[in-house]
Amino acid sequence: MSLFSFDVTDWNTGSYRDVKKPRKCARPWKLVHDKKPDVAVLCCHGYTGYPGEMARPGVDLFSAGFDVFCPRYSGHGTSREDFLATTGQDWLGTAECAAKELPRQYKDIYLIGHSMGGLIALILASRFPVKKMVLFAPALLLTGYDEKQLETAGRHALTRSKPWQSDPGFQGTCERDPDDDAYLGREYWSYDAFRQLLELGRLAKEARGLLPSIATDTLTICGEQDLAVSPEVAHLIETTGTGENSSLLIPAAGHLIQYEKNRDAQDLCNKAAVDWLLKG
Repeated sequence: MSLFSFDVTDWNTGSYRDVKKPRKCARPWKLVHDKKPDVAVLCCHGYTGYPGEMARPGVDLFSAGFDVFCPRYSGHGTSREDFLATTGQDWLGTAECAAKELPRQYKDIYLIGHSMGGLIALILASRFPVKKMVLFAPALLLTGYDEKQLETAGRHALTRSKPWQSDPGFQGTCERDPDDDAYLGREYWSYDAFRQLLELGRLAKEARGLLPSIATDTLTICGEQDLAVSPEVAHLIETTGTGENSSLLIPAAGHLIQYEKNRDAQDLCNKAAVDWLLKG
């Protein structure tokens, strides 16, 4: 029997309402103990990602004694049409809805965010009393991001196709249908959405501006082979935030660091996250 429960609050209240149902792997989930612990961890997935991408750290954190929750942002894991109708405020709003609910049930809330989820976690940490968080490749410094080029392209088209193919080396731990990867590749990962990339850039800019005011103790974990986010973000966060901050660079990891196909790198990433949140 699965540890995961999909009977969660509708955290998309107030955000864009998706027309299509989410794929099986994209359903928001929770991992909760029969006896409620003092601390819950809120997981924030990435841009064009889905809650299933946070399943591995979720299981590890649950095994360490935490209750764990992962919302699904509006427009993610449903369809291209839904995604193109959403904004950064929709994505942030979903996570913020969860962040408002959980403190009513738990003494403390910790955060974990991957990529864009790292930006969302940073913004949430500026708005809520969060003692600890872990950021996997937070998208503060996007490789090759050109705002003016995106604005120009967006005047002429909504999207642009790009090469994509499934990589069976990435094996998630979430429940999924056999065609989930192919479906999401077709709907999300085989094109660039100009307006949504600009929304991602705006969230990155907001999070960078908030860094000096964030006192949350933060561990940033980056992959040396990451082609999407510069590993320099770790130094930026470690030296700018006012909390007790640390960083870890994993040479054998890329951008999908929490379920990296190099299992040793994946294990190192998730163990470091659990150890940080258990610390002190």
